[in-house]
Amino acid sequence: MKILTWNVNGLKPVIKNGFFNYIEHEKPDIICLQETKTNEESVSKLLEPLAEYHLECSSSKRDDNFPYSGVAILSRKKPSEVRKDFGSPTFNKEGRILVAEFPTFVLFNCYFPTGASSEKYQMMKRAFYKECAGALSRTLASGKEVILCGDFNTAREERDVADAYKKKYTHGFLQDDRDDIEMLFSSGFLDAFRIKMAEGGHYTWWANTELREKNLGWRIDYFLISQGLRTLIKTCEHYPKVSLSDHCPVVLELSDDSIVSSRDSSRDKIRKPGQDRFCAEIETLT
Repeated sequence: MKILTWNVNGLKPVIKNGFFNYIEHEKPDIICLQETKTNEESVSKLLEPLAEYHLECSSSKRDDNFPYSGVAILSRKKPSEVRKDFGSPTFNKEGRILVAEFPTFVLFNCYFPTGASSEKYQMMKRAFYKECAGALSRTLASGKEVILCGDFNTAREERDVADAYKKKYTHGFLQDDRDDIEMLFSSGFLDAFRIKMAEGGHYTWWANTELREKNLGWRIDYFLISQGLRTLIKTCEHYPKVSLSDHCPVVLELSDDSIVSSRDSSRDKIRKPGQDRFCAEIETLT
């Protein structure tokens, strides 16, 4: 089973840039998106070409209707239950949370606040982390395995950010941020990428193209898994050369076929002009 998480930084532009062709190449069983930046009706319309997937989405609901945040889960099998909050209404207008229950695990797809705009938003970010940690603990206590993925807007350790010594007073690497992300590990969660990759220099977000070319970035997109799933991990990889967004895709592969549909022609339903050329190019990048 292959799960993909990706902050697309706007669903409309990433589709224009080749999103469907990349999905056809990668063939994930579950797709978790962050920052769709459009309303739920538009998300459904824009993702119609992925007809073999079941779609769940949550978009922001603000008085000015300005599109921001937004998350979506596409899965080959429909989850048995879906929630758009952590069990309280605190963030239910933010479009940052989707919790989907599958046969062998509960999947949290989250877009954490940046906290960068003001002290108010930093406090909002800290509250989001706290509520997320509580929801994870309650889910584990119910006897279910958990996968948490998304854009955490925080680098956990110095090896997760370029020039770490310069970033200690930057949002996303403040001591408060690092303390908060550690809350998510306090129940025994594992960083799936770090299980097999200890060295630094592996990032998932870059502030601009020049920094991306120099690989001066941040690792802020994660898969966290509960202990019971550790033995199922096959790979967890970043794809920094897939540059359709300022974030790169992160893909977790598990030896668990509970979500996988039969590998038939349904995997070839997405056909777009130039797909063969694009997929040939992608093969050289991934």
